Parts: sequence; C-alpha cells; structure tokens
Amino acid sequence: MVKKNLLILLPAFFVFLQTIPLQAEWTQTSGPEGGTVNCLAVSGAGLFAGTSGGVFRSVDHGGSWTAVHTGLTNFKVSSLVVASSHLYAGTWGQGVWRRPLSELQSGNVNITVRVAAPAQTPAADRLYLAGSVNY
Repeated sequence: MVKKNLLILLPAFFVFLQTIPLQAEWTQTSGPEGGTVNCLAVSGAGLFAGTSGGVFRSVDHGGSWTAVHTGLTNFKVSSLVVASSHLYAGTWGQGVWRRPLSELQSGNVNITVRVAAPAQTPAADRLYLAGSVNY
C-alpha cells in the first residue's frame, strides 16, 4: 500500500518542483531615461547610474530615477565611483567631475558640479578608478 501511494505521489511531486523557479530572476527597473547605462555606483540607500545622458539617482532600488547631472558640461558618463564623501564621474572627453554625496542624498539636486582639483591627493589605502575616452 505504501509503495503504491509513493508511486502515485512521487511523479506529482516532481511536476510540482518543475513549476517552482530554482534560481534568481532578473527584474527590469523603470529606467533611468538617460540612454545607455555605462556604470553604476552605490552609496548607502542611493543607487547612481552613469549614462550617455548624464547621472541619475534612485533611492527606491530603481523604482524611480532623478537626474543629478546639473553643471556637467558633458552628459556622457563612462564611470562612477564613490570615494569618501564624494561621487566622482568620469566623462567622455571632459575629464573627471565630483560632487559631495551630501548634496545628492539630501534631495537637493540642483547644485553645480565641481571639477575635481588635481592637486588633491586621495587616501593611500584606497584605489580610485575613473576613465575618459575620445572617439
């Protein structure tokens, strides 16, 4: 009797298992609307996307995006990095720009971006990468 019930339940169990996804699945976010996404950076609850149309910030895991590129002279951002208290953006042909994270995370997104001063030396125990390409 037990073998008969097992033979009936076992195939049903395997059919049930095949309907359950056994691996993680990707979910598309709502943007950002800035063209091709070239890079991402994370700081706390902020997710930043560098695109061919500027820098965008999301504080709800990609549910909505806000442009935070006011002041950039070139919106084609090829790299982003969070270092210390700044977000750095490497642009295509216009060098590296920086902006304090406090300005970006407070919701105040209309403050002019400042050019990174080459005389400033970053901390020796950190690796900073940024790039710029001319075509």
